[in-house]
Amino acid sequence: GDGQMPIGRIVAAYPTIPFLATALLELVTPAGTPTPVLLTAGVLALLAGALFVSFRRIGMPLIGGLLMVFLIVLHPAVLRAAIAGPAEMVFTVFLFLLGNALFELRARSAAPEVMAVALSLLGLAFSHPMGAAIACAAVPLFIFSVRPELLSSWMLNVVLTLVFPTVFCVAAFSYI
Repeated sequence: GDGQMPIGRIVAAYPTIPFLATALLELVTPAGTPTPVLLTAGVLALLAGALFVSFRRIGMPLIGGLLMVFLIVLHPAVLRAAIAGPAEMVFTVFLFLLGNALFELRARSAAPEVMAVALSLLGLAFSHPMGAAIACAAVPLFIFSVRPELLSSWMLNVVLTLVFPTVFCVAAFSYI
């Protein structure tokens, strides 16, 4: 790309993650490359890879895992997100990551699972306006994703850990 956009406009753009990723990809690709299309294809491939790894982790056979990934990637909602552009695909990936992290949080409720939920909430909030709404709406529902014995001993710590990265980044973003 030609790199003519000032850095202040890139940092303050919303949705931040797709815009910043497109701007960075524009810097490293040759002039005339359809950068949003390239980013969308890369994110779709990342989603397919993450789905395949998830299916293999639960013990699905190779052919079954590939078939399931094929069916999910060609689902009309995912195809519509891919056609709509990078913001919708990044939103789809972070929605998958949030769902996976919430499932893992309910199963194990250890520190890595709590941080995975917090970081997927952060990515969801900064990937799409609907992601910000889902991140805000999901906060009261954390009570159902954390095991009850954990809530009785350190409920405030879990809630602060889940919400802090998103709240901090929203505050920093609004400051800019």
